[in-house]
Formats: sequence, structure tokens, C-alpha cells
Amino acid sequence: MKRIQQLLWCLMATSTLVSAQPAAKGEGALQPVHAGKPGSSAFWNSYAGRFIYPPAFEISETKGAAFYRFTVTGSDGRQHRFKEWKPWNALTPVWEAVPEGVTELEVTAMDRAGKAVAAPVKRTFYRSPAFPGVAIKPASVYFNAGRQGLEALFKTPAVQYWLQHKKPDPAYARYCFPNKVIGGLLRGMIAYVQLAATKRERTDALQMARNMGDYLLSVRQPATAHYAFIPPTYLNNVETPAGPALKRWQEGWFMVPSAIDAALGFLDLFDATGDSVYFQATQRIAQTLAATQEPDGTWPLMVKGTESRPVTPQRLIPTPVILFFDRMEQQYAIHSYRLAKERAWSWILKNPLETYQWDGQFEDVALHGAYKNLAREQACDVASLLLDQATGNPAGMAQAEELLRFAEDQFVVWAPVKDPEGWNHTIGGRKRAPETWFAPTVLEQYVCYEPVARSSAVLIHVYLKAHTVTKKQVYLEKAAALANGLLAGQSWISETYGGIAEIPTWVKKVKPSNWMNNSFYAAEAVLRLATVLNKIQERTRAGGSS
Repeated sequence: MKRIQQLLWCLMATSTLVSAQPAAKGEGALQPVHAGKPGSSAFWNSYAGRFIYPPAFEISETKGAAFYRFTVTGSDGRQHRFKEWKPWNALTPVWEAVPEGVTELEVTAMDRAGKAVAAPVKRTFYRSPAFPGVAIKPASVYFNAGRQGLEALFKTPAVQYWLQHKKPDPAYARYCFPNKVIGGLLRGMIAYVQLAATKRERTDALQMARNMGDYLLSVRQPATAHYAFIPPTYLNNVETPAGPALKRWQEGWFMVPSAIDAALGFLDLFDATGDSVYFQATQRIAQTLAATQEPDGTWPLMVKGTESRPVTPQRLIPTPVILFFDRMEQQYAIHSYRLAKERAWSWILKNPLETYQWDGQFEDVALHGAYKNLAREQACDVASLLLDQATGNPAGMAQAEELLRFAEDQFVVWAPVKDPEGWNHTIGGRKRAPETWFAPTVLEQYVCYEPVARSSAVLIHVYLKAHTVTKKQVYLEKAAALANGLLAGQSWISETYGGIAEIPTWVKKVKPSNWMNNSFYAAEAVLRLATVLNKIQERTRAGGSS
């Protein structure tokens, strides 16, 4: 809407006068992330507690208002004011002047005489700093960290248990999530086969992977089940099942995307051994998913009971299924699932890519209503898929980069939190001792607003792809920065507890309590960064560019 310049405007002497039409600075530094607008785009940030980019909030218009006065009070006590014609406009005009810390916003409806016509709408949040740049380490540093992480994982007693017993160690509680943990751990052992220092370790790692795969085969749901031939999300197979696993196992809960963790493990095992039993198991999972896809193009997120009734209206954001079908088509030339994949992609385009309802999809937390527990993984998956289609598609490229900004805005912490007490006050029940974190790092989801290694790994992968597609150096730097945070956590564990260490699940100063699948994904991402840096170095030597 064209702005009218004649309105009266009064500023307190202590306020900072800024233009309502600032010039953009940096790589979208002052650009809101998917700003909401009534009747056009949803406001996704009602439950958000902190921002890197200038937010726009859902505030209704007030009868009798001629304009709206925005007052932003930063952690330094300075007030910054500007006027807008709509109460939901972004804080872009003053954002650059707002320092890190607890920030107060008041939006007041004003009449033509400059008098308030209603009480101000207030919002408190934490303003986080933008990416400051990073020194990229040599590729060998990342390679050694990733390899050592896998070696430490291989030597963990709860992993070695598989070699002799061919089943989960009952003392390790998280084996109660068989698809997620055993499927991911299986892939970690396959990866270590390529890196182990001795033939004995390579042989043992492959045998353990086989034992894990055979165990998953043994616990699959029967052919008569709605989700036939898929291992369960929950099992009572350990001494003390973690989190909600026991109750959900008793009630027959199944989280549909957990099937993909098992499927990808089977594929990796087939690639390593050539044993067709694992490929057949994967095909059966794919066939079941295609057969159970619902008319809207996706699946329920969570079901329970023999009838597989949805536990919640929440739908699966089907990126894991799309990526799985992609692998089946691209690596094995199986095209049977193309239509199912296209229908799932269509659902994404019409739903979360429009609404930004990137609700968390986790098996170990309570289920929440729309927007109450946002996460970043599926948004990053969609960004990656859009980057795959970016050639000749500037609109898709822009969508991909905005998704990366969303993930960064809500979940990336580039530097140690300057005001941990203020963070805890603002975030409330989601506080997680930020003074202990190794930054840069990535927080997992709103209800677990805590630095998790797999969360960093997901962004490392997609930043590397963004660098390849866009040629923007900043994406490579961001990937390296997040890897540096993982390495800092790994080094602290090694120095504190001795010996080589997995890359810790919780990227902070705390005694290790690792999700072993997480340890694999973090090592995989760091190794991927090392590979990319090596290729860049090779091209540079040959006279090319990155």
C-alpha cells in the first residue's frame, strides 16, 4: 500500500528516529521471514520466542485507528519508534539498531490527532545476532573428527553388544525406538566399514550392521497390519524404555515416518552386502507406504491400535517419504512410486509451504496443536528439494532460501547467548541452560529448544547444497560454522572424560547421554563437509572456482 506522508507524528526526545523505508543490508538481513498478512499468508510465529530477522506479528486492526505507533525497546533500554498503516507490519525499520537481548514491542493504535485509541498490544522476545562469519578449518580436521566419532560409536559397549548377542543391549534405554535408533545406528556401522583402520573392525562393523538389520526384519508388523512389513516405532525390548515408549507400545502407537529410518538402513545394508533380502524388505515398505497414502496426498503422523486410527489431526509432512522414493528411483531405477511422490509434493506445496506450519514430527514428545511446536527439519528437506529443481526456476530458488532463513531465524544460535537469564525469562518453559551450549549450534524444536547434533547435521547438508547451487560463499561458511560447534562439543567430551568421543547428541557441557543414531548423523555431516572442502581445494589447484 502506498504510504501517506502527511500524518502527524510525535517522537519522544529519547527515542531513535528512523526511516520507515530502510535500505536492505547484507544477505536479507532486514527481510522478514514469510511475513504474515491477513487474508493472504498465515502468521506462523505466535509461539516463537526469539528472532534473528525482523518479525511481523498477528495484530488485529483497531476501529478508529488512523495509523499505528510501533515502540521497540531493546536490551540497552533505548526506544526505537516508527509508524505504519497496518499493525501487522514487520519491525524492519528499526531492526538493525536493536541489540541482542530481551526486546519489548508495543503497537499502539493512534487517531489522526496522534492520540491512542486503545491499549497497546505487547510482545516480548529475544533478539539474537546474525551470522558473524567464520574461519573454515582444513578439510582434514573435519574428516578426522567425523571418523573418530564413528570409531567411538563402534566401540560403545551397547553397540558391541550386537556382535555376540544379535539383539539390543537391554541396558541402553533408547533401543525402545527400533526404527529410529537401530535403523540409524545400522547406517553408522555401514559408514564405519569404509573408514575403519583394521580389517577386523571392518568385518565386525559389517556383521553388527547385519545383526541390526536382521533384528529389524524379525520385529516387522505382519502382512495383515495396515502398515504391513514395517518395523514398529516403539518396543518393550529394554529394561527401562525411554520417554513415552512403553505406554505407546502398549497402546499400539505407530509413527508413520519412522518407517523411513528402517528403509534407509535396509538400503545401505543391501548396498554393502548385495543381499537381496534387505532390498526386498525395502520394497515392501515402499509398497505399503504407496498403498496407504491418503486422498490428500499424505499420511497421518501418528496412529494407534489394530485399526491404525489417527491419534491426532496432525498430518505427516511427507518429505522423508519423498526422499526415500527419490532414492528408489534415482539409485535403483524403480519408478513405481513416482505418482505417490508427486501427490505428496503437491500436498507440501498447498500446505506447509504456504502456511509455514512446520510442526515437529518426533516420536518421543507429546503431540501439540498447530504452530505450538515448530521444528526445522522438514522445512530444510523442502529447501533441499527446491534446490534440486532450482535451475531456471528463480521462484523456487527464492522459496528455498527463505526456508533456510526460517530455520536459521528460529533455531540457529551463531554465538554464545549474551544474556542467558534474559533468554530463560523470555523462552519460559523452554529454557535449556544456554550458558552451557557450544555455539554455533542448532536447536531442535520448540518443546526441546536445545542444541542437538542431528539438528546441526540437517542444516550442514542443506547449506552445502545451497552453496553448490547458488555459489554463495556464505552457505559454505555457515555449514563450517555449525560443524565447528559440533567439533567443540566433541573435543570437550574427549578432554573431560578421556579417549576419543562421539559427536555428542547434546551440543553443550553435560555428561554424554547420546542417541546413537544422532551420533552417526552428526559424523556423516562433518564427513560430508570434509569431502566438499577437498573438492573445492582440488578445483582451486586446477584453476577453477568453488
